[in-house]
Amino acid sequence: MQAVEEYRACQDLHRLAWGFGPTDPVIYLPLMVAINKNGGLALGAFETGSDKLIGFVLGFIGRDETSRRYYHYSQMAGTDPQWQSRGVGLALKLAQREAILAQGYDLMRWTFDPLLARNAYFNLAKLGAKCRQYQSNMYGTGRGSLYGQLDTDRLTVDWELDSTHVQERLAAAQAHQKPGQPLADYQATPPVNLTERLMPPVIGLVSVDLQRTEKRLILEIPPNYPAVHQHDLKLADQWRTGARSLFEYYLSGGYYLTDFFTLENETGKQAFYVLEHQA
Repeated sequence: MQAVEEYRACQDLHRLAWGFGPTDPVIYLPLMVAINKNGGLALGAFETGSDKLIGFVLGFIGRDETSRRYYHYSQMAGTDPQWQSRGVGLALKLAQREAILAQGYDLMRWTFDPLLARNAYFNLAKLGAKCRQYQSNMYGTGRGSLYGQLDTDRLTVDWELDSTHVQERLAAAQAHQKPGQPLADYQATPPVNLTERLMPPVIGLVSVDLQRTEKRLILEIPPNYPAVHQHDLKLADQWRTGARSLFEYYLSGGYYLTDFFTLENETGKQAFYVLEHQA
């Protein structure tokens, strides 16, 4: 993106995709310009045959505090709600990956809400990213319809851009194939939490288990957390608190998130993270 009008369109899309009100602040336009002109990257997706912006990504270069390794940090990625599930997000990530590899970097990072199954599936199953970091209330109490008034807990994913794992997942995604291992391999894996079906698609969190030591585990989250939030704010907060205890415990104990899968059965849809121990 280069024109000021395109950056303004990003601001409008930021407000729309995040569900912000007319007075809520959005990404500062001069900051977007500065990032894009000084080693960062701002890319837009436009409707075919039109100048209408339907998606964008924005990021900059960061460095790991421990390893000192440089990477591209993807700060924002948004898609017009009318264009979701139509390949816009994947196309943007592919273009972003190509551009960052051309800059000489082979790692990308970004954060997402751990209770949003849609994002988890896209990031871990489709793109092949992995996660070892969890941060509670990263941005303070949420705002806008996307995050509501709960703590903004986040997972930080690592996307090893040129790894065999990522290349295989992207090839499957572009071929419209279901990514990941056979579901039977995952279904036999011990769970770290138990849930109950309340009313489709709302599920409750019954208990968490912080005693598992198997090499591979699964962690269930609501298949539609926004529906839980709309149904019962107290239940949504229970999920936030319970999931936080699980992620913090297992990720700090040598596990990392390697995949995400969903199941459809007579009780409805279920969504699971896959955790594997690094040892």
